[in-house]
Amino acid sequence: MRPEKQVFEEEYRKRIGRASFLILTDYRGLNADAMNRLRRELEKNDSGCLVVKNRLLLRVLGDLYPQAGFGPLKGQTAVTWTDQDPAVLSRTLSKFQADDGLPRVITAVWEGQWIGEADVKRLASLPERPQLLSQVIAGFQAPISGLARGLGQVLASLLYALKAIEERKSSS
Repeated sequence: MRPEKQVFEEEYRKRIGRASFLILTDYRGLNADAMNRLRRELEKNDSGCLVVKNRLLLRVLGDLYPQAGFGPLKGQTAVTWTDQDPAVLSRTLSKFQADDGLPRVITAVWEGQWIGEADVKRLASLPERPQLLSQVIAGFQAPISGLARGLGQVLASLLYALKAIEERKSSS
């Protein structure tokens, strides 16, 4: 392998190897200005974007994730990655795609498992982390509130029964 390709491969391995979530995109038709805007948006969320050579990328992915089978990549490929929340990266790409029409998601890798374009869209549709946490907390509170109401009703029923017994004894 030529030395300059070895440099590229090492750079791919370094950046992709520490990411927990990758999205492979086809950026064909995206001009340099739009690509730079995308990179700036991704950097705001501790994510990155790298235009890659397909053969070298497949070699690196094959080494990092040997359990997954890779098909050939065609066209102009860019890899976006994060080691933070995958939903944030998915949302950023989805919003950019809605505004500019590109890049097109090819596939993604999450914690070593391949997921498809539909899964990336589902991730993008998840509520943001604070909202999701508040929904989870509300879900925990609902059974506790229900239990408290149920116990209150049981105690009220017991009090009504005792009151009825007391009235029956006093009338006889």
